[in-house]
Amino acid sequence: MTATPNPANLAASLRSLLAPIRVCAGQRPESPNRCPSSAEAGRVQYMDESVIREYDQLFKWDGRKRKQTVFGAKLGRLVVTNVRVVFLSSGSNDLTLGKFVAGGLGSPLAVLRSSSTSNLDESAIAKSGGVDIPLNALTIVEVKGKFFKTLMIGFSTGDGEKFATFAPKNGPFMGGELWVDAIHTAKADLAGMKDRS
Repeated sequence: MTATPNPANLAASLRSLLAPIRVCAGQRPESPNRCPSSAEAGRVQYMDESVIREYDQLFKWDGRKRKQTVFGAKLGRLVVTNVRVVFLSSGSNDLTLGKFVAGGLGSPLAVLRSSSTSNLDESAIAKSGGVDIPLNALTIVEVKGKFFKTLMIGFSTGDGEKFATFAPKNGPFMGGELWVDAIHTAKADLAGMKDRS
């Protein structure tokens, strides 16, 4: 499990995970070339998208709370950049027949292990459970729980406010307070850049 990116491979991780793109301050990253011209908006500031934090082998539950089981959850990789929060979903809950068979044949730890999510790329956003949330759409980011801590986020959509909860299968969300601070700082930096544009 990796709670923070390794500085030595951050650039490589960014290249393989999210294609580097230029975005206007406050704009959705999927339309980097649709920024207003300087004639339309005076001065436009550009920024490169960069990964701030990433966490492999996480489960995502829809809603404000972690559920008792992972049956309704999706395994994936949580990534925070300077413009958005992305959950790269495997599309499954990681409960496979092979793991149950291995558990029944004398390897009970096989059921407890989570599959690797380090190979997921941006196409995994489109899989079941994947999300792509602009920082300026976040309404709440907090750590919940005393022992089995989770990271819970709320975000506004066209259908109203939605919530998602993240945690590993068998433990707490490590470094949750650092994640909350990093997300708030990135959101404030993006808003400040937009104000200056």
